[in-house]
Amino acid sequence: MAVYQEHITPVFRFLYSRVGNREDAEDLSSQVFLKAVRHLDLARDAMTIRSWLFQLARTTQADYWREYYRAPKVSLFLVGDIAGQEDEEQVAEPHVAAETLRQVLDNCRTTIGWC
Repeated sequence: MAVYQEHITPVFRFLYSRVGNREDAEDLSSQVFLKAVRHLDLARDAMTIRSWLFQLARTTQADYWREYYRAPKVSLFLVGDIAGQEDEEQVAEPHVAAETLRQVLDNCRTTIGWC
């Protein structure tokens, strides 16, 4: 418990500086300390524990970004197909793409019943 209390704030700040999102930084911090609980050797000195926790934080952050960038991306051309626009050049124009995306979201809201 003392290890957690002593290191949670610096680990959280480190992760927050890397992901820029409080909720994700909190989730990642909890993952770091869950990993630490499983493998903690209390015989280590304080500096070794600190550097080990930050190494866990770096690898946990790397795993986060790997997963984040594996998430499927949706092409604007696909969005245009969903909205019923078949002219790819027209969909590629920023103002048309934004309007198309708005239409798709409106259709989703109507279908799902969102306000």
